[in-house]
Amino acid sequence: MQNDEITRTHASPSPVIALAGNANVGKSVIFNALTGMNQIIGNWPGKTVERAEGSFVHHGRSSKVIDLPGIYSLTAYSEEERVALDFLLGGEADVIVNIVDATVLERNLYFTLQLLEMGLPVVVALNLMDLAERSGIHIDESKLSAGLGAPVVKTSGVTGKGINSLVDTALDRSRQRQGARQHIPYGKEVEDAISVALETLRSSGLAGRIPDGADRFVAIKLLEDDSDTLGLFGDSPEFEEIRKRIRMDASKIERIHGEHFTTIMSSERYSVCARLAESAVRKPKDHRVDAQDRLDSLVLHRFGGWVVFVGVMFALFGLVYVGGDRISSLLDGLTALLHDAFFSLHPPEWLAGFIWSGIIQGLMAAISVALPYIAPFYIILSLLENSGYLARIAFLTDSVMHRLGLHGKAFIPIILGLGCNVPAVLGTKIMEDRRTRFIAAVLATIIPCSARTVVILGLVGVFMGFLPAISLYLINLVVIFVVGRILNRMLPGTNPGLIMEMPKLKVPPFKVTFRQTWFRLKDFVTFAFPIIIAGSFVLYLLDLIGILQPVSRFLAPVTEGFLGLPAVSVIVLLFGILRKELALIMLTAFMHTSLLNTVMTPQQMYVFALIVMLYVPCISTIAVLKREFGSLRATLISVYEIGGALLLGAAVNWGWNLVRIIF
Repeated sequence: MQNDEITRTHASPSPVIALAGNANVGKSVIFNALTGMNQIIGNWPGKTVERAEGSFVHHGRSSKVIDLPGIYSLTAYSEEERVALDFLLGGEADVIVNIVDATVLERNLYFTLQLLEMGLPVVVALNLMDLAERSGIHIDESKLSAGLGAPVVKTSGVTGKGINSLVDTALDRSRQRQGARQHIPYGKEVEDAISVALETLRSSGLAGRIPDGADRFVAIKLLEDDSDTLGLFGDSPEFEEIRKRIRMDASKIERIHGEHFTTIMSSERYSVCARLAESAVRKPKDHRVDAQDRLDSLVLHRFGGWVVFVGVMFALFGLVYVGGDRISSLLDGLTALLHDAFFSLHPPEWLAGFIWSGIIQGLMAAISVALPYIAPFYIILSLLENSGYLARIAFLTDSVMHRLGLHGKAFIPIILGLGCNVPAVLGTKIMEDRRTRFIAAVLATIIPCSARTVVILGLVGVFMGFLPAISLYLINLVVIFVVGRILNRMLPGTNPGLIMEMPKLKVPPFKVTFRQTWFRLKDFVTFAFPIIIAGSFVLYLLDLIGILQPVSRFLAPVTEGFLGLPAVSVIVLLFGILRKELALIMLTAFMHTSLLNTVMTPQQMYVFALIVMLYVPCISTIAVLKREFGSLRATLISVYEIGGALLLGAAVNWGWNLVRIIF
């Protein structure tokens, strides 16, 4: 892709190109290749839950791009399907770029057929062609195009191959919007039923309410009696009468086949998919079990998969701990040099306190305490996302998640909470109903995000050792399991089954991984650093005017008596509500040293980290909870997590004291 051919712009774009397809086919990669926007790319089903928009200029022509949720059909069962269906029926898009996975073409074409049923101008992008060709799969795009009645372009989103050709084809197709409607005929019985349904619709007074070109799609939905989708068209006595008449024709076919029309329609579509794939795809005759197949068998094995999973998680935190500790040590040395250089200038005492304690110390604490652990953590998490391994963890953990009222797919947003709880809560939209989504969101808020990892590894890991730090994560797992079991029993409903796409295991593209990491770090720096500097300055002013000491003494019965912590701990924990790493950074600022083992006991450091790990999520997560589940539930989650963290912190403190007395 040449830079002079596609550039980015924020001007009002036209025409509108919509990217649609199954989850995990590379839509977000192509979206980023076109727009250059900060869009997190994930290698797991349903990553793009909300619509993302961008724009670019191609050969001097401005265009708008909309990245729709990754879905498998146009039946409005899930929230992602509703978002996509609403948009497609709205007629906002001038052309639909249907991105399909070339390595599993037949399965992906099911969604393509539904797009064609809607009468939409479609261009098919055969993505991941580099992986397909590496596996010996060859696709004749001209035969596939002839079979579909729609243009087909080979692409590789990661390398940029075919992107320019795809844009050219999409823009040409958008100009033919009114003449681009086509559909693929199904079996005679089904086609006769569709024809009768179309006649009934077109002769009724409801024809004007059907989106332009979508009459065939609506006719099929009436035959299938898809109430969720039909609800989009409103309700009236006339509509109900038409629905009954069309359903009578569908019932005749159902009696012949002994199946519901939805099942019959699915069989028809899959039959067409198989015919199209057979004519256009040439696969290697002999399939040899290669290293990737053997690795796949291992990570999905009922026993070996768990060994690999535990090893991966242990390695994840081990690498973050080792890398973060070394980087932090180097930066601590830099802080010491900066301190000596600053005070060698002999500034006035009041000015030195204002600049160093009020501003520089907080900034250097953020650089030396937070960044060393966050950067390697984001790199490793991105590698896991883009390798396809997260989907296998979801499959592996399905039976465990069912005990919590969820299924394995919920493990994906929950584990992504290790990066940040905000997208983890938003990611729970991949769940099928509000009950399971709420349970998954609550559990996601308990997961130690990267900010909490800074506190755990930067405090307990550095001054007590790696194993004590890991023990905090084990406590966290127990808390998650207990909370999940309680919610599963309290909230009425049934546990859904797991249906999800299993992407291929692959070496993650390092360019995408580091770009993803860079965007995440940039967000952290631009969002967190101003808060950290402001918090450090406020803490300095409060200390200067003598407010901190009286407040600390007033709260001493709670902090020292109940939790066994230094009196100032409650104050710095309040800063942690803004961002969790602030609790540690403000603690180092208040104690005037990053060597916290000189001013705190191991018991105090452990209890402090435990409370930070479990108490109320940051203000951003609370805001997302409020938006998604309402003020009451967001408040209850926060209150229960604060209370639970303090009680567990007190229990560990008292237990530690008891063990010390006994032994």
